[in-house]
Amino acid sequence: MLYAHHNVGRVNWATKIRDMLYNYGFQYVWSYQHVGNSDNFLSMFKQRVIDCNIQEWHSAIRTCSKLDFYAEIKSLLEPEKYLSTIINKQHRVALSRFRVSSHNLAIESGRAIAIERNDRLCKYCLNERHMSKIENELHMLVYCQLYDNLRTICNVNNYCKSENHVIGYLQSTNCDIICNTSKFIYNAMKRRENYLSKLKQ
Repeated sequence: MLYAHHNVGRVNWATKIRDMLYNYGFQYVWSYQHVGNSDNFLSMFKQRVIDCNIQEWHSAIRTCSKLDFYAEIKSLLEPEKYLSTIINKQHRVALSRFRVSSHNLAIESGRAIAIERNDRLCKYCLNERHMSKIENELHMLVYCQLYDNLRTICNVNNYCKSENHVIGYLQSTNCDIICNTSKFIYNAMKRRENYLSKLKQ
């Protein structure tokens, strides 16, 4: 009955099923009004939906400049281990915010006030070392000397040697690496906040 109503131009549930079949490349099912082996069809359809959603997700994060860093470290559409590994809530939140660039580093705070990307500089490097360095996630993790001894204290020296090392370790499922990294990020953000507060005095 719904199929008959659809055929005379009434939009209903059958219309939505047709649209979904067309969107995922299964027009033949609608044309023939038969799926063949239902188990095989459901399996294929489910996999097609998953594949299309993953492609859309990858495309969405690759085309959003705010998610440049996230796109580098997030390759699979699945829950991250750190969410269930890090017991300290403050460390877990710090790592979560860091990964998705929901923080106050100049790369993000400068975006809000329309500062050119190349001018979103690290104030510590500019004032203490007279160097113009973009303050982004990799700068904090690898390069900025404000956090040198903190890298040692938090035991992240081994995997904050280079950008390639950092990307690999931020994808790690090793509990020690995850916890040490989150501890470093939390404390680095605190240290940065304290340094900027002193500059304003």
